[in-house]
Amino acid sequence: LLRGKDGHQLVVLNAKGIVVNSAIEQDAVPGNDLYLTIDAELQAYCESLFDGLSGGLILMDYTNGEILSFVSKPDFNPELFSGGISHELWSSVLQDTLKPLFNRLVQAQYPPGSTYKMITALAAVEENIITPDQTFHCSGSYRLGNRTFNCWKKEGHGKTDLFGAIRGSCNVYFYNLIQRVGLTQLTKYSMYFEFGQATGIDLPEEASGILPDENYMNSRYGKNGWGKGNLLNLVIGQGEVLTTPLQLLRYTAAIASQGKVVTPHLVRTIYDRSQDKLIYPEFQEKQIQQISPENWKIIIEGMKQVVQSKDGTARRVNISGLDIHGKTGTAQNPHGEDHAWFIGFSGNRRFPFAFVVLVENGGSGSGKAAPVAKKMLQFYMEKIL
Repeated sequence: LLRGKDGHQLVVLNAKGIVVNSAIEQDAVPGNDLYLTIDAELQAYCESLFDGLSGGLILMDYTNGEILSFVSKPDFNPELFSGGISHELWSSVLQDTLKPLFNRLVQAQYPPGSTYKMITALAAVEENIITPDQTFHCSGSYRLGNRTFNCWKKEGHGKTDLFGAIRGSCNVYFYNLIQRVGLTQLTKYSMYFEFGQATGIDLPEEASGILPDENYMNSRYGKNGWGKGNLLNLVIGQGEVLTTPLQLLRYTAAIASQGKVVTPHLVRTIYDRSQDKLIYPEFQEKQIQQISPENWKIIIEGMKQVVQSKDGTARRVNISGLDIHGKTGTAQNPHGEDHAWFIGFSGNRRFPFAFVVLVENGGSGSGKAAPVAKKMLQFYMEKIL
């Protein structure tokens, strides 16, 4: 859209290299103009939040998919490629161990960690497997055969209902719950949010993630080669499930809007020079019809308590006036420290934004990702409200 078309000119030179005649055979055609959804001031501030960090963040209007800030770090200075780049400099960029050319928001795939727990919760209440006041006891671990699966809280959460399990991110509650829900229902509800599918963002090379259904597990482990232990990993966003930050953002936005699945995008309008008019691209939207309003409200209340209750895992992100809902996540990383997630949205309809923050090797979501989100939200709130 931006490139346009090259022009060319016939030039006649004499033996001394002096131009004696010239004629334009084809005028250059300028490209079109793009008007982006990005807020430049917010973008600059959010980039500063990731100085010295790897990962990224996205802030998006969940009513229409317009992205206001889109940060993937480490990145590179695009001016390096203006007018050509030396072989030595190109090699240094390619060989940089921090991979600055790799767009982590679009191309990277990570375990979603505990941000994925709401899928099982939704399946359980919508299929009438449990009610929100159903409790399980968390002693700090869960025994399956001769294996022990730990909760992140060593001393346990005690007697916990669904709201407490989301609020405190209790692994043991969800270990119990997935045994009743099963892989088929987990997969079905994950597909409502289009996990395992690219979001369709207007950027290239988007990864699709992995949503492991029964066929996937059978092909990987054999028909009888997997079982309940795999489910215990999947329910807390570990094991075979992989997602991009964009997919987690789309999922968060769908919860915020009670089922509206939007296409994240960066282009707002295109100025078409040939037609001398603005073109407004259309982006796909759909509504999840299979979940009742009552059950959306249960999950939204759980996410509200994560931030706004005194024992929520992201209570430090509570910002007066924004009605922040969220979910922390810590994703195990076989190559180093755990990755830190925080997803969420504002319940203030004057501030209809969903967000995702990822800090690679950041440890806990509450300790690393949530504080970044708080700074971003405070900055933007002060700007527009």
